[in-house]
Amino acid sequence: MSRSSSASSPSPIARGAVAERRARLSEALREAGYLSIGDLARLVGVSEMTVRRDLDHLATSGPIERTHGGAVYRGAEPPMGFDRDEPALEERIRKNAEAKLAIATAAHTMVAPGQTLAVDIGSTALCLADRLRDEEVRIFTYSLRIAEHLARHRARTYLPGGELRGTEPSLVGPMAREQLHRFRFDFFFLGASGISPQGFFDYSLDDSEIKQTLLSKSAHRVALLDSSKFDRLSNMRIGDLSIVDTLVTDQPPPPALEAGLAKAGVRLRLA
Repeated sequence: MSRSSSASSPSPIARGAVAERRARLSEALREAGYLSIGDLARLVGVSEMTVRRDLDHLATSGPIERTHGGAVYRGAEPPMGFDRDEPALEERIRKNAEAKLAIATAAHTMVAPGQTLAVDIGSTALCLADRLRDEEVRIFTYSLRIAEHLARHRARTYLPGGELRGTEPSLVGPMAREQLHRFRFDFFFLGASGISPQGFFDYSLDDSEIKQTLLSKSAHRVALLDSSKFDRLSNMRIGDLSIVDTLVTDQPPPPALEAGLAKAGVRLRLA
């Protein structure tokens, strides 16, 4: 009986190794704010499945929160802010409205007549769409709000088919991704809920998948983010900083983020 019990229970040495590994994971997340499953697995030299189990344990017993594909640190004084829930569009339109208008105006100057553009969802993207409404351009968007705004103006506007979701709302899902994948775009103007040295973040898996499709099909990829998005994390990591060519914003980023952008080769344009 005692032999069976001993065989089925981890030894004190094994338990100590697990505890040490989980402590290393927690410390790494505390320092970085966010890390992917792959990053964490390489850090401690175990499988991604083992890391997922460790993170599940840490999420119930410590300041770790699981996200899609990774985890964030949410201690009493986290180095990064974390946004779980997406505010209503009307609330986001009012927030930092002057900065968003300046960013949209700067992005507008990058566009030439005859180009094909992909415009993301979001309040800054809506400002840009308003600037583009009477231009001789083709605009693809998955935002119903933006499409409705452009419908009575000169710019030719296209929506994919798909599932209508969200409070904004947007057209998402496999059908929307497949249709958008057929096209090539001169520019994709990307919105996000946050940016940190770890990359760009957003609230929704569905929207993030559309963003990733549009990034892969665009010659120039421009992020439009006001300075309130600096050092903010959310549920979904869209990708690292190198997924865009240019960041248009209203204020210089914090030093660590600015260094990360420079290392990734991202041009910084202040509106």
